[in-house]
Amino acid sequence: MTNLKSAVTAANYIKAFHFPAHRGVFEIDLGFIVFGNDGYSQSERAKMEVKIVRERLKALDLPEPAFGVDEANGYSWALVYFPVTLFHKSPPQFRNLLVRADEIVWEAWKVACAESHDEQGLADVNGA
Repeated sequence: MTNLKSAVTAANYIKAFHFPAHRGVFEIDLGFIVFGNDGYSQSERAKMEVKIVRERLKALDLPEPAFGVDEANGYSWALVYFPVTLFHKSPPQFRNLLVRADEIVWEAWKVACAESHDEQGLADVNGA
């Protein structure tokens, strides 16, 4: 299975089984997935969010992940990090990386909401 196909499969899975979770990170046998259910193909804010996530995870010395969107309408997206990209991480480092990746995806959403002037997203960020 190619990396792109794996990422599209991950996005399809996320949309089908994790749609209520707006974004986050989860571990898989092959590494981990950072995901969002926020209209990637329809939203410039979601595209900005993904760009920020990629940049911030790359700053942690992670190579470029596989990226895909769900096949139905591109609403859900997934960044898939495979074990070859994580071989130098010890189990505690890997756990810390998962926690940091989750923080990054939520921070990226907040930044993207603010920069795109997404009023509903900003209201959600501010608890209104």
